[in-house]
Amino acid sequence: MKWQPNGDQLLVTGTLYQVVEEGVAFLINPQAPPLDRRFGNIGEYESLGFELEVVGRINDAWRIQAGYSYIDNEIIDGGTTLVVGPFAFGFEAGATLPGIPDHGVNLASFYEIPLFSGQFGFGGSLNYQDEIFISGENNATYDSWTEIGAMAYFRRGNW
Repeated sequence: MKWQPNGDQLLVTGTLYQVVEEGVAFLINPQAPPLDRRFGNIGEYESLGFELEVVGRINDAWRIQAGYSYIDNEIIDGGTTLVVGPFAFGFEAGATLPGIPDHGVNLASFYEIPLFSGQFGFGGSLNYQDEIFISGENNATYDSWTEIGAMAYFRRGNW
């Protein structure tokens, strides 16, 4: 869905999705020498989610961008399991795919001032990501994090 009222001052984009995929390969032994690396199969997984993004201009000099995403994923049919000594690695049905956060939020704002036949711009951003699982067994997570950024630039013509 896209909605753009009032010319080009505001654009709202939304996506609602369901993805089911099977047969996705993953590297079983990434630390091995290149010729000894082996791949396995995740199995089948489903992702349900939505994303919303708003991009707009408050006035001719000030623009803002904000977004939110929600992803719910689950392994439906487990895939390859690797056993190395006392450790077992695999993708079991009911687990969540590693590396995919449930929630993500971003906000950015930029302001431009005419300067020396160009535009001097400055702004900032805020990004948040929910915690993620770091393995297919879902036995450990990376914590959620927030990142704050700042920027400045000079724009003149196409440069």
